[in-house]
Amino acid sequence: MKHHTYEVIRNSDHNYLIDLYAITPTSHAVYGVFEVDITDALNIIREFSDKDTYHGMLQGWIVKCFAKAVEDTKKVQAFRKRPHKLLIFDEVDIYIVIETYKKKSKRVFPYIIREANYRSVDEIQAEILTAKDTNVQNSIQKSFRNKWFFRFFFSLPIALRRLFFRRYRRNPIYCKKKAGTIGITSIDIFGKIRLNPLTVGMHTLDFALGAAMKKLDLVNDRVELRDVLRISVLFDQNIIDGSIVNRFISRLTDLMKQKFSLVETEPFMPKTSKKAT
Repeated sequence: MKHHTYEVIRNSDHNYLIDLYAITPTSHAVYGVFEVDITDALNIIREFSDKDTYHGMLQGWIVKCFAKAVEDTKKVQAFRKRPHKLLIFDEVDIYIVIETYKKKSKRVFPYIIREANYRSVDEIQAEILTAKDTNVQNSIQKSFRNKWFFRFFFSLPIALRRLFFRRYRRNPIYCKKKAGTIGITSIDIFGKIRLNPLTVGMHTLDFALGAAMKKLDLVNDRVELRDVLRISVLFDQNIIDGSIVNRFISRLTDLMKQKFSLVETEPFMPKTSKKAT
């Protein structure tokens, strides 16, 4: 008789995601994949960072670019308030996934960058690094820090748990507090795997970042080897249409190509007439 060798591990951290995705409508979800040239931005990040801070600075800059693009096209983070009304927040709270290592094992947990559109790249980078070091959680999972309540909640029948999450999705304020206004997940941004990731999400607009790869491109009538970031997008067409998402993607692409927030420019100051003394 053949014997099988295996190991059983707990995976309770993903139970709430399973319930959320199960009630997320997908019949009117639209997917898209695009690429952004980030060569110039990466050159600046490599120049002003070292081996320990490179990944954090790159993540902080990407979050900042997304926050600015959302701020300029706020309807992409709209929530349905009533059948014929949408609620649109001014603050951009970005739901991300943070990887940390504890006791030689990899652990992934969600985290929310609050008011990312009002903050600098350095502030976002510092918060991400702090969250990795302290394992801080400020997302849905924070509600289940009590392990006994966590076990009790997920011991309930699936129908009851999903009834709770359906009520949760109907409250935009609660959704923003517990899951942010848009979502970004990273598949292999620092790896070497060539793929076009497709994401699932619970927001009006969700993204997945693929690998930043080398690719030949035509720049100023010359063929150059460029760094290209692959991004997939998922949006709910029941709330926003494709034209709004196209404007958002165009704005995001321009910000990344122009090295937004990495090259500080002097603010515009209106000219004033000098008074005669």
